[in-house]
Amino acid sequence: IKHVQGIGKVFKDHQNQPYLITGTCRDRTQEVENAESHQALMNTMNEGLVVQDSEGKIIEFNPAACEILGLTPDQLSGRTSYDPRWKAVREDGTHFPGEEHPSIRTLKSGKPSLGITMGLHLPSDQTRWIKINSLPF
Repeated sequence: IKHVQGIGKVFKDHQNQPYLITGTCRDRTQEVENAESHQALMNTMNEGLVVQDSEGKIIEFNPAACEILGLTPDQLSGRTSYDPRWKAVREDGTHFPGEEHPSIRTLKSGKPSLGITMGLHLPSDQTRWIKINSLPF
Protein backbone atom coordinates (compact mmCIF):
# COMPACT_ATOMS: atom_id res chain seq x y z
CA ILE A 1 0.00 0.00 0.00
CA LYS A 2 1.26 3.45 -0.91
CA HIS A 3 -0.11 6.59 0.64
CA VAL A 4 -0.01 9.53 -1.73
CA GLN A 5 -1.06 13.14 -1.66
CA GLY A 6 -2.32 14.49 -4.93
CA ILE A 7 -2.87 18.03 -6.13
CA GLY A 8 -4.49 18.60 -9.47
CA LYS A 9 -6.55 20.80 -11.68
CA VAL A 10 -9.37 19.94 -14.06
CA PHE A 11 -9.64 21.99 -17.24
CA LYS A 12 -13.13 22.33 -18.75
CA ASP A 13 -14.26 23.33 -22.20
CA HIS A 14 -16.83 25.99 -23.11
CA GLN A 15 -19.63 23.48 -22.33
CA ASN A 16 -18.20 22.90 -18.87
CA GLN A 17 -17.04 19.40 -19.76
CA PRO A 18 -13.67 18.20 -18.43
CA TYR A 19 -11.10 17.66 -21.16
CA LEU A 20 -7.78 17.67 -19.29
CA ILE A 21 -6.57 16.82 -15.82
CA THR A 22 -3.08 17.75 -14.66
CA GLY A 23 -1.47 17.28 -11.33
CA THR A 24 1.27 15.96 -9.15
CA CYS A 25 1.39 13.42 -6.38
CA ARG A 26 3.76 12.90 -3.53
CA ASP A 27 4.54 9.64 -1.78
CA ARG A 28 3.62 10.02 1.90
CA THR A 29 3.93 6.34 2.82
CA GLN A 30 6.86 6.85 5.19
CA GLU A 31 5.12 9.73 7.00
CA VAL A 32 1.93 7.70 7.46
CA GLU A 33 3.82 4.60 8.61
CA ASN A 34 5.84 6.69 11.10
CA ALA A 35 2.64 8.21 12.49
CA GLU A 36 1.04 4.77 12.77
CA SER A 37 4.15 3.39 14.51
CA HIS A 38 4.16 6.35 16.90
CA GLN A 39 0.51 5.80 17.77
CA ALA A 40 1.01 2.05 18.22
CA LEU A 41 3.94 2.70 20.56
CA MET A 42 1.95 5.25 22.57
CA ASN A 43 -0.99 2.86 22.93
CA THR A 44 1.07 -0.13 24.09
CA MET A 45 3.44 1.52 26.58
CA ASN A 46 2.96 0.70 30.25
CA GLU A 47 4.60 3.98 31.23
CA GLY A 48 2.48 7.09 31.20
CA LEU A 49 3.56 9.59 28.55
CA VAL A 50 2.32 13.16 28.47
CA VAL A 51 3.31 15.83 25.93
CA GLN A 52 2.83 19.49 26.81
CA ASP A 53 3.06 22.49 24.49
CA SER A 54 5.24 25.54 25.12
CA GLU A 55 2.56 26.98 27.44
CA GLY A 56 2.47 23.78 29.51
CA LYS A 57 -0.90 22.60 28.14
CA ILE A 58 -1.25 18.83 27.72
CA ILE A 59 -1.66 18.15 24.01
CA GLU A 60 -0.96 14.43 23.77
CA PHE A 61 -0.94 11.46 26.14
CA ASN A 62 -1.23 7.73 26.09
CA PRO A 63 -3.82 5.45 27.72
CA ALA A 64 -1.35 4.49 30.47
CA ALA A 65 -1.11 8.16 31.52
CA CYS A 66 -4.88 8.31 31.98
CA GLU A 67 -4.85 5.14 34.04
CA ILE A 68 -1.90 6.21 36.21
CA LEU A 69 -3.34 9.67 36.80
CA GLY A 70 -6.88 8.37 37.36
CA LEU A 71 -8.32 10.73 34.74
CA THR A 72 -10.33 10.37 31.56
CA PRO A 73 -8.92 11.72 28.29
CA ASP A 74 -11.33 14.67 28.52
CA GLN A 75 -10.13 15.47 32.04
CA LEU A 76 -6.46 15.29 31.02
CA SER A 77 -6.53 17.07 27.68
CA GLY A 78 -5.59 20.74 27.92
CA ARG A 79 -4.74 20.61 31.62
CA THR A 80 -1.55 22.34 32.80
CA SER A 81 0.77 21.81 35.74
CA TYR A 82 -0.73 24.97 37.26
CA ASP A 83 -4.17 23.38 37.56
CA PRO A 84 -5.04 23.25 41.30
CA ARG A 85 -6.98 19.99 40.78
CA TRP A 86 -3.64 18.12 40.68
CA LYS A 87 -3.22 18.56 44.46
CA ALA A 88 0.40 17.50 44.09
CA VAL A 89 2.60 16.90 47.11
CA ARG A 90 6.29 16.34 47.72
CA GLU A 91 7.67 13.23 49.40
CA ASP A 92 7.52 15.05 52.76
CA GLY A 93 3.81 15.79 52.22
CA THR A 94 4.20 19.51 51.54
CA HIS A 95 2.47 21.20 48.61
CA PHE A 96 4.23 20.80 45.24
CA PRO A 97 3.34 24.04 43.37
CA GLY A 98 2.74 23.87 39.61
CA GLU A 99 5.58 26.24 38.77
CA GLU A 100 7.97 23.70 40.31
CA HIS A 101 6.61 20.62 38.51
CA PRO A 102 9.30 18.92 36.42
CA SER A 103 7.65 19.70 33.08
CA ILE A 104 7.42 23.42 33.87
CA ARG A 105 11.04 23.47 35.06
CA THR A 106 12.03 21.81 31.76
CA LEU A 107 9.93 24.25 29.72
CA LYS A 108 11.57 27.22 31.47
CA SER A 109 15.15 25.93 31.44
CA GLY A 110 15.26 23.74 28.35
CA LYS A 111 16.97 21.10 30.49
CA PRO A 112 15.74 17.67 31.61
CA SER A 113 14.30 17.08 35.07
CA LEU A 114 14.90 13.44 35.95
CA GLY A 115 13.72 11.11 38.71
CA ILE A 116 11.41 13.58 40.46
CA THR A 117 8.97 11.95 42.90
CA MET A 118 5.53 13.49 43.21
CA GLY A 119 2.36 12.43 44.99
CA LEU A 120 -0.96 13.12 43.27
CA HIS A 121 -4.32 12.99 45.00
CA LEU A 122 -6.55 10.96 42.70
CA PRO A 123 -10.29 11.55 42.27
CA SER A 124 -10.75 8.34 44.31
CA ASP A 125 -9.22 10.23 47.28
CA GLN A 126 -6.03 8.12 47.24
CA THR A 127 -2.51 9.45 46.78
CA ARG A 128 -0.57 7.93 43.90
CA TRP A 129 3.20 8.31 43.94
CA ILE A 130 4.86 8.74 40.57
CA LYS A 131 8.42 9.26 39.41
CA ILE A 132 8.71 11.83 36.63
CA ASN A 133 11.27 12.34 33.90
CA SER A 134 10.72 15.50 31.89
CA LEU A 135 12.65 16.11 28.66
CA PRO A 136 12.57 18.98 26.16
CA PHE A 137 11.09 17.92 22.84
